[in-house]
Amino acid sequence: MLDLIKFKIYTFAFWVLYIPVRVGLRIVYGKERRDKLILQGRFPLYHKLKEIQYSLLWSSAKFGNFKWELNVSDLLKSIKGELFIDIGASVGYYTLLLASNFDEVLAIEPEPKSANKLRQNTEHLNNIRVIEEAVSNVDGETTLYVSPTIGWHTITPQNTAPYEPTKIKTCTLKTILGDRTASLVKVDTEGAELKILDGAPANKVRAWLIEAHGGESRKRELEARLTGYGYESVWITDTHIYAHS
Repeated sequence: MLDLIKFKIYTFAFWVLYIPVRVGLRIVYGKERRDKLILQGRFPLYHKLKEIQYSLLWSSAKFGNFKWELNVSDLLKSIKGELFIDIGASVGYYTLLLASNFDEVLAIEPEPKSANKLRQNTEHLNNIRVIEEAVSNVDGETTLYVSPTIGWHTITPQNTAPYEPTKIKTCTLKTILGDRTASLVKVDTEGAELKILDGAPANKVRAWLIEAHGGESRKRELEARLTGYGYESVWITDTHIYAHS
């Protein structure tokens, strides 16, 4: 009970700080310039608050409060099965949210700092395994571009933000699954969605939830690809597509 009380206090304190900072930056710089400067890592306090927000998201899932991407959270919470693969798990919001719905959860996060936090957040559950690699279209190695903002790391940079490059291992979903079938795969990888689909085995994933990055053309390409694979799909939000066999 004390943990829940602390969570509510921290959540209140976070929003008391976060909203004035974000609104204040918009007033001073305007929305477009503010967002550009945030991408460049110019506001240390803002990025620290984003780290706190992600920690609160993990706590939100832990305590059963679905306060993040509500339509997506509600949909995924209704799905149960044997194996859930969380690609781009970050610090573990969806990993924790769905842990009790599946016999096994593979939480995949390539960024070392986030992966360490993910391990800490999930160490109390024995059905979760953390994999510190990136899922792509080949087994091997690539460059991960680490963003100043947690959750924005990518292997496919789409802007000129001051990313810090680091070498990481990659694996395909085909390698991860072997001869198994995933009940659900969630993908949030800041632009690597099509590479992940390229490395996915045919008929080994019953349902996908993918966050599209890259604008309308990427959304159309994702939908066409999933339809071509024989899935029925629907857009849960402007950027989240759910596809099932």
